[in-house]
Amino acid sequence: MSSVDDALRDLELGPIVPLFPDTKKPAAGMGWPDKALRHKHQVIAWWTAHPGANHGILCEGLAVLDVDVKDARMNGMESLDTLKKQKRDLPATRVVETASGGAHYYYRAPRGGVATKVNFLPGLERRALNAQTVGAGSVVDGSTYRSFRPSRSRTRRRGSSTIRCWTSFAEHGAKLTTKRKVWPPSIEQRAIRGG
Repeated sequence: MSSVDDALRDLELGPIVPLFPDTKKPAAGMGWPDKALRHKHQVIAWWTAHPGANHGILCEGLAVLDVDVKDARMNGMESLDTLKKQKRDLPATRVVETASGGAHYYYRAPRGGVATKVNFLPGLERRALNAQTVGAGSVVDGSTYRSFRPSRSRTRRRGSSTIRCWTSFAEHGAKLTTKRKVWPPSIEQRAIRGG
């Protein structure tokens, strides 16, 4: 169960998606992206009427790295460890620990946006256009999504929430998906680089 304060804090990242209590399921049903709450008074009214609701964040202008650890064969933390061994750390940004022990890394999407991409490395997913993430403070299966304090090094600010631009990770990440050089670059890689 999120508090109204949790949802208002995350409104600085993007529109808020009301979720049923103890779930990740949008309360608005079909067409939920169009029904996301975009204004403070809407968020306050929703949580006044539904104080036990969870909340999600519509990935509008965001690209979120979703690190999944539920499947031992596709453990995203192992993929992140592999990146760290290659001395390729993630750019510092806002991080939320998920209820299952995974993580969401929030990045600003480049102009024109990026698409959601599942398992670009084992257990790593990019959540973007018309996707949502569960917000910090929400409770799923008795476990709470918790926000980490973001690093302030070389970050850009949107409201009071610190997030990095996705472009640096996307360019960096494209080099990590394979050990051999990929040529020609994918349309997505060219779009990110502006070419």
